[in-house]
Amino acid sequence: VFVAGVCWAAMVANAQRKKLIDSMLPKKASRFLLRSPGKPFVEGFQNVTIFFSDIIGYTNLAGDLSPFDVMKMLNEVYTEFDRIVAKHNVYKVETIGDSYMVVAGAPERLEECEAAARVARFGLDLLDLVSRFQSSQGLTLQVRCGMSSGPVVAGIVGTRMPRYCFFGDTVNMSSRMESTGVSGKLQTDIQTVRLLERSEWAFSIRQRASRGTQIKGKGKRTTFYVEEVLGVAGTSLAAGEKPLVTIVRVPSSDEEVADARSILATNPNKEASAQGSSRAGVYMKEMAEGYPSHAALGKGVSTRKAGSGDSRAGSAKEG
Repeated sequence: VFVAGVCWAAMVANAQRKKLIDSMLPKKASRFLLRSPGKPFVEGFQNVTIFFSDIIGYTNLAGDLSPFDVMKMLNEVYTEFDRIVAKHNVYKVETIGDSYMVVAGAPERLEECEAAARVARFGLDLLDLVSRFQSSQGLTLQVRCGMSSGPVVAGIVGTRMPRYCFFGDTVNMSSRMESTGVSGKLQTDIQTVRLLERSEWAFSIRQRASRGTQIKGKGKRTTFYVEEVLGVAGTSLAAGEKPLVTIVRVPSSDEEVADARSILATNPNKEASAQGSSRAGVYMKEMAEGYPSHAALGKGVSTRKAGSGDSRAGSAKEG
């Protein structure tokens, strides 16, 4: 009886250990580490969609609150974000300060349009949550969000406190979509818009600026705001109505003026804005050193030409 009890306790402890590891790493990565400790785990993905969000004014907020209150506030909002992650079945990569990073299409491989649609729906739900959020201290928040799609390499970094991290220009572009965005908007690029147009969901999307948006290290690019999920593509909301399709429209002059004012209100220091989000930037800097180059993987991103129903998005050129 004693031996059986010891064996049972060991099995329970082992199961709990596996469960803890699986909550920190993808299952296939954690199984690899258990089988081959110390060996590198690396895998490539042809097209994923990565999302970053950042709390506007976090530095000032952290300066006004005690460290305990900052942690309490972040825990409250991130717990809500985690629920949205579970709802849309996307993968939470990590949090760095006030930056929140998720991905779809990895580690669970997905069709590229489905991955983009999952992240877009996640981002819109996150923005809706933030618009209604109030912490236990009575604080309200503003966030800016960005997403981009493309190839990445993912793997386990280090042997102490291992992390499943992503490398490649797609991470950089996703961070730029966030850092050049404005409060309450989900900004993305033309590649991701084309994926959304071909997904099973219909979205309302608006081009941000007719002259393009200046992106650090990329020059001027045509960017867009994903504004709303209309419903399942091809279905009708009411009898006799046209089937739903993704709508991509150009901005009015009033909207462009409003965008410019929002940028100034979000970050009056244009130079600082051009440098990108500090927390998302930290992630990229941490990942940049000591690992093999993935520049070759980042080249030749395949983007199919838009169909007849998306002439505006298809005609938008990247600067």
